[in-house]
Amino acid sequence: MLIRSSLLITAMTVGAGATGLVAPAAAFAPRVTAPKPPPNHCSTTTCTAGGTIPGRDGSGGDTPSGGGGGTIVQDPCGGDPQCVMGSVSGPQPAGTPTVADVVQMAMDGLERPVMKIQTSPRTRSYVGLRTFLWVDRGQWTPKSNPVSAGGHTVTGTSTPVEVVWNLGEKTITCTGPGTPYNPKRPENQKGTCTHVYQKSSAGQPGGEYQISATVNWRVTWVCEPACGSGDAGMVAGLSAVEQLPVGEIQTGSRSG
Repeated sequence: MLIRSSLLITAMTVGAGATGLVAPAAAFAPRVTAPKPPPNHCSTTTCTAGGTIPGRDGSGGDTPSGGGGGTIVQDPCGGDPQCVMGSVSGPQPAGTPTVADVVQMAMDGLERPVMKIQTSPRTRSYVGLRTFLWVDRGQWTPKSNPVSAGGHTVTGTSTPVEVVWNLGEKTITCTGPGTPYNPKRPENQKGTCTHVYQKSSAGQPGGEYQISATVNWRVTWVCEPACGSGDAGMVAGLSAVEQLPVGEIQTGSRSG
């Protein structure tokens, strides 16, 4: 009989359909056979992921090759489904980080840099003039943070997705970093992120609009070997802040 723990508690049928729990199993006859463990789980003498032949108690019936019965041992997997599947080689020592712990460490160490604000016109805009908005495109790249602990390696990744622009008189959201104004293209060109001010900044503190850009990042993680993956959704980074004066003069010329 294969026993995967030092004390086997089994269910027996009492009367018509009633179920009760009794222990230990050795007190009952005929011999109660414990459920056979999954393949590739227990060897003849020890239970470790990757074994091929379940151990038995040697009390008749099938016995391990080589003669004699296998040693009755406790299941080191402790009910861990990953261990049963063969991806873990036994119980982890007390205090060993779990997958969730390693994921948190990878998330905590992810870089989400503040991206520099760029505008055109650069130093001063005007009411009725299309103002181009973008952030430093050199920083618009995924950031990864691999962490290894407890037999697992988790790689967290932050990917920039969109920018929330607070422009003083309005808040807009633009997908992607935005595109710079190109002085070599026609004056009426359209960018991927622009705003036309309706009011001057004359009534604002210092006569300027305070504008900010906050990048939203998609955060994901992957655990190896074969221990899962996840999507933490969108996470806002820190905001970059600049001052932009907006005048009343209507002009088609640009200062930068």
